[in-house]
Amino acid sequence: MKMYTEGTCVVVEIPDDLQGPTIEELDDQLAGLAAQRCATVLVDFTQVQYLYSRGVGILIKYNRIFREQGATFAIVNVSRKTMDFINQFKLGLVLSIYQTREEFDFASQSTDAESNETAVAAGLRATVREEVAGSVVDLAGTCDSRADLRALSIVIGPLVFGKGRIVYINAVNLIYVDEDGVAMLEDFGAKAKAAGGVAALCGANEVVAERFSEIGKGSLGFFISVAEAQRLLQLKT
Repeated sequence: MKMYTEGTCVVVEIPDDLQGPTIEELDDQLAGLAAQRCATVLVDFTQVQYLYSRGVGILIKYNRIFREQGATFAIVNVSRKTMDFINQFKLGLVLSIYQTREEFDFASQSTDAESNETAVAAGLRATVREEVAGSVVDLAGTCDSRADLRALSIVIGPLVFGKGRIVYINAVNLIYVDEDGVAMLEDFGAKAKAAGGVAALCGANEVVAERFSEIGKGSLGFFISVAEAQRLLQLKT
């Protein structure tokens, strides 16, 4: 993995798709740059054609770290194929992404560059609403920090299960969830099962679903949408 400095920017070139050893090397490189408190870090995606969930997690993790340090963290030179993936899973809502280096340079020089940077959303938004079919927990954004876990716990913690009770976890707008978030939701699902109820994860995108398939324990039911879960689960009760 090549890394070099251009002016005030440190550029990290990804040699191929973000998976396996490449992810681990990128993690090490970005950790070092964060320790040095670099002002601007650009991740060059010229050779990247596909993103895997662990790679997405690394990018979101360091996006948060660098932003908390007051630094700029951006992805540049993104191919059309990768941009389609990014748009499909709404990663542009939480990451600063530019199709070319020139686009980044122009944005960073514009008078509203700072406002564009701060407009990038981060963190988890969790709410609960009651419907006839059961409680619906709406999740949006990313779940990858202690603050996000607290927000999730505040919403799902008070929910009480009983025989036949169903809680629908609406993940349509959930962009990413880390290992701790998966564990909390899996524990929630296990408590539901133990009490004779059901916790259903609905509408999860490919990135989120992959996280659960990699490290989950299978305590949650998976459904395409809340509507599908309501229809199928109500037939069983």
